[in-house]
Amino acid sequence: MLSMDEMVPAYGGNLKIDEVKALWEAGVDTPDIDKQLLMDYLCGTMHREDVPKDSRAHGDIGNTETIFKGQLAKARKTGQVKSILLNMGSLLCTVEMERNGMFVDKELGLKLASELKAKLEQITTELRKYLPDDLPFDFNWSNRYHLSPLIFGGKVKYEKRTPILDENGKQAYTQKDEKHLYLKSKPKATFQTMAVEDWLRLERKRLANPS
Repeated sequence: MLSMDEMVPAYGGNLKIDEVKALWEAGVDTPDIDKQLLMDYLCGTMHREDVPKDSRAHGDIGNTETIFKGQLAKARKTGQVKSILLNMGSLLCTVEMERNGMFVDKELGLKLASELKAKLEQITTELRKYLPDDLPFDFNWSNRYHLSPLIFGGKVKYEKRTPILDENGKQAYTQKDEKHLYLKSKPKATFQTMAVEDWLRLERKRLANPS
C-alpha cells in the first residue's frame, strides 16, 4: 500500500509539513504542539493571505480530498466504481461479522445481567418512595412528561376509562345486547316486547306481593 506522501504528487497535491511529524517523532504530545502549526498541517495554508501563493499547501485534509477526487475520476473513466465499492475493507468486514457473528461469553453476560437487574430493582424501589401513594397511572421513569412534574412540579395528562351514566345514575351503554320476550297483550298495549331482565324483576315483585 502506497503512503500519502508517495501518492499525492501524482494527483497535484503537496507533501505535508515536516515539522509536525518531526515533533511527534521527538516525543512531543499533540496538545503541546503550536496550534497554528497543527492547523496548517491539517487544513493547509491555501486560505491564508499572509502566505505567498507559491508557498501555500493543501494540508492533510486537502491532500486526502485531492487524491480521492483524482482516483474517483480514474475509476469512473475505467468503469471500476462498483468494483471498488464492493471490495472496500469496511464492507467486507461487515459481511464477515454478520456471517460469523461475534464471540460472547454467555455465562459472564448472564451473570452481569443478573447483577444489573438486582441493582436496577434496588434503585427503582428507592425511587418509588418519591411517588405519591395514590398515583392514578403507571409512572414511567423514562418519560420526560412524567419526570418533569415530579422534579419541578406540575400536572401530568393521562388516559383513564370513565363510566358514562344515564339520567338515573346507572351505567349507560352505547351498544348492548339484550334478550327480549314477546308479550301477549291487547293491540293498544304500549309495549309489545320486554327485556328479560325487566320481566324477571316484575316477576320477583309479583311473587313478593301476591294479590
